Amino acid sequence: MSFSIPFEPPKIPLPQLPPVVEEIVHLASFTTGRGKLHDLLSRDPEVAAKVVALADVVCPPSFPGPIREVGQAVLALDARTLKGLALCIPLADLGRLTFPLLSPVRFWRHAVLTGLITRWMATTLSSAHPEETFIGALLHDAGIALLVKKNASAFGEIALPWSEGSPAGLRGEHTKLQSTHPETGYDLSIHWRLPTLVGECIRHHHSPTDQLRRDFAADVRGAISVVQYADTCSRHYGHSIGKFDLVDPSHPPAQEGITRALTGVEAMVHKLGRRLTALEPVFFQETATGPEESAPTLPAEQILQLSLKIQSFKDSITHVPQVSERKAGEFNQLLRELGALGLEVKEWWIPHDALTAASTFIATSRKNPSKTVLPGNYLPRDVLMKRIEAVLAKLQEICLSLEGSIAWTT
Repeated sequence: MSFSIPFEPPKIPLPQLPPVVEEIVHLASFTTGRGKLHDLLSRDPEVAAKVVALADVVCPPSFPGPIREVGQAVLALDARTLKGLALCIPLADLGRLTFPLLSPVRFWRHAVLTGLITRWMATTLSSAHPEETFIGALLHDAGIALLVKKNASAFGEIALPWSEGSPAGLRGEHTKLQSTHPETGYDLSIHWRLPTLVGECIRHHHSPTDQLRRDFAADVRGAISVVQYADTCSRHYGHSIGKFDLVDPSHPPAQEGITRALTGVEAMVHKLGRRLTALEPVFFQETATGPEESAPTLPAEQILQLSLKIQSFKDSITHVPQVSERKAGEFNQLLRELGALGLEVKEWWIPHDALTAASTFIATSRKNPSKTVLPGNYLPRDVLMKRIEAVLAKLQEICLSLEGSIAWTT
């Protein structure tokens, strides 16, 4: 048996929105009735439960009592706000892409908190386009998750402490991953058919004010400034994603034209941060299970380190149809290390009879001549990748259940 391996550079796959969320996001903000919103949310109980939980966090003080039902949520909030809250659901899915390099929970909390702080700031300042600014803030770091998904090992090499958003950090992203996280997030906003201003807030959330395009209107510049300030406040007051996006604690957040116009920012960040922390089990059910119930004998730090090794192994596998027997053996060795920690690994083991004798022909790029690989035993790449992903999904479940006792490395 023989097969040809075409040369094909990897691309960043852009995820789709959940169907109900997509319909909500693309509703007309000012002409959509509450009945339509109620009907859409009622079609998906999981989406409805999460939107209701978030609606209770942001409902106005004048609304009587807590929000516990869809009907209350659509009565208390307008369509513009509910659109943003619905996008918090795919944000949790994006957060899961960051494991094991980053904490999915902290990624989600930082993104949603930045969005809610932006919403509060935009309302307080009577800013134009509060809906688009809110959504742009929610998704400002979405590109980080996609770059980690593309190659976690490469991102880990450049995600140095205090480096996120710096000129050196962005250059490193472009060099290693052929894109920066603001650019990748901007691409996602186009893929999801979000308003232009949303994309500009994402693409420029690290751009110095004097480097913005000259043709940007004042309201666009203002929206970008609010997102930048909310992002900095979220990180400064204890809600960064990890070590790589920490900011200097000795320099209080400041943004020209905004800082003096707002009071109570720190108190609002802490208030919303506490409420979002209480909601995390709704979006990450694993965090509701205590370590004593889910993994009584598994050491958290060793599980995380092995997760990073398995992710690095995954990133090392080239985009070819078949992988060698040696790679299958390396995977089995990683499973042995997991087994030594007390995790059952039989379901993922690759037996020798799963390999097929074959020879390969690799068609490389035009600059390099094609070459034939010696005959050997091979395994379909998809088979190995599915097993790796199944292992990482299990390890993510364990690490999320141990979230409070894990020191994330990046």
